Amino acid sequence: MGTIRNRLTIVNDYNFDRITNTRQNAVEYFGKIMRDEFDFPDYDVNTQMISPILPSVVNGIYTFVIMGDCSKDGWELSNDFKKYRDEWIRKNKGLNILVADFGEGDAEAYIKEY
Repeated sequence: MGTIRNRLTIVNDYNFDRITNTRQNAVEYFGKIMRDEFDFPDYDVNTQMISPILPSVVNGIYTFVIMGDCSKDGWELSNDFKKYRDEWIRKNKGLNILVADFGEGDAEAYIKEY
């Protein structure tokens, strides 16, 4: 059932301190989710799930990416991860946050802005 979809959360801001704090919040939030809800205690979200902050060449823009679960649509893991991702995005409203959705099958790739 379902096809594998990759959903990358892209966070972008011009304020280095704010994006640094937001990234740290993501590491703590998703670290707890991966340990407590999904029982992946050895999965290091700081190095395996969340990218470092990437600076732009000009204009002082900073970006980091949060990997998705990359499981199949309709699977419990995929549904639960979407719930937690959406919750994290709601709590961080005000930043420029996008989710890029792409993967197998005939479904078109798209980007959703929050």
